[in-house]
Amino acid sequence: MKRILGMLVILCMFYLIIQIGFKYLGSGHTINYEIKGNNYLVEINERATLNTKGEENSYYFTFTINNTIFPLLTYQTFHKNDRVVQNVEYFKNENYECIYPIFKKEEQVTDILCYYDGILYNYHDLQNKSGELEKFAKDMEEYGYDFNHFVDNIEKEVAEGPIITYPGNLVENHYIGVDNYDGIYLINNYIKNKTLYNINIFSQDSYDRTIDAKASRYYITADYSSTYDFSTFYVVDLVYNTKKTIEYHSSISFNSYIQGSIEGFLYLFDRESKKQYKIDPKAGNIVEIGNEEIGMKYYDLGKWDTRKVVDALNSNLYFNLYTVKSNEYERVDKVGNSLSGYYYYYKKSGNAYEVYRSTIKDQDVKTYLFRTTNINEVEYLKDYIYYKEGNYLRYYHDMTGIRTIVYDKEFEFNSSLHYYTYYLAK
Repeated sequence: MKRILGMLVILCMFYLIIQIGFKYLGSGHTINYEIKGNNYLVEINERATLNTKGEENSYYFTFTINNTIFPLLTYQTFHKNDRVVQNVEYFKNENYECIYPIFKKEEQVTDILCYYDGILYNYHDLQNKSGELEKFAKDMEEYGYDFNHFVDNIEKEVAEGPIITYPGNLVENHYIGVDNYDGIYLINNYIKNKTLYNINIFSQDSYDRTIDAKASRYYITADYSSTYDFSTFYVVDLVYNTKKTIEYHSSISFNSYIQGSIEGFLYLFDRESKKQYKIDPKAGNIVEIGNEEIGMKYYDLGKWDTRKVVDALNSNLYFNLYTVKSNEYERVDKVGNSLSGYYYYYKKSGNAYEVYRSTIKDQDVKTYLFRTTNINEVEYLKDYIYYKEGNYLRYYHDMTGIRTIVYDKEFEFNSSLHYYTYYLAK
């Protein structure tokens, strides 16, 4: 009897280990369940994507009420539990149809989500539009909703030279660089006693730097103290605030341009020599990888190809990391893969662009995010998106809305002043 009991205990422990392993090491789950509200029924599809190659750990929900579908993708992982939605509050009038999902422990994962004129909006973009909607938002405070999560924290500012930083909006493990005329400003939460640090690179101001870019955590620029050509690159580590140089054995002309950055390497094409170079900022070396004889490497949406050098001579042949074809929008970027990725849509509106987003899985539902004045200076860091709006550098995130990082009065005068971002995984 004792032997049988002991075997049962061992089997139970073995079963529990398997279940725990499945929960924390498995690829996720897909389940359907319902929640009854006050005179409405919410059908919920919950899909967790976990430990899946090429995908972010994420949860994707669809909330269906009276045939209206509200999709929500979040990189929150809810301790890998299932049935994580506790309740869904619902509001509808003649103009707006809204939900506020309430998660276990009343964790605020998103703003109130509202349909208006066929587009999904965050409530912080609709504030003061409807008295009834205002009351609904106020009522949601009972369930942990806090509108202050979506207020730009610009009360505290730090000024240095032409720029102002807003340390209250900096994101943990996000490292930012902003060009200035003699080097680069580094901005993050980890600079001792302040949030901004100036790395001086050039002895004289350089006003038109076109051969500079970021590869992984490294900012790379040509030696602009040279005149017609150069053989030195300066490399700045955005995380550790250090500077070094990379020397090449031959000269590279300033009639060159950066084609793109892929997997920590920077690719440059020199029109004068008709050569393509691969720069490794971490190892500190430069290799010629393309010329008229062998052609040159070209990267397009995850695939490498070989192109003729002449293709890069007549016009700038930039690598394409995200952009897919569209006849309707000025630009459409696909970021991530099918289970946890997004499409970003850029629609021309006057002198700026309205930015919308959909999940890759459900492209029919688009959410309005923000406006930007420059669609060529957008950076995606997981589910954060950094962008310029006039002289401001800002980011958008579902749990904060729009936040301002930097004001730089030189942005409007000099289009060669760029910014760079890097996410350091924990």
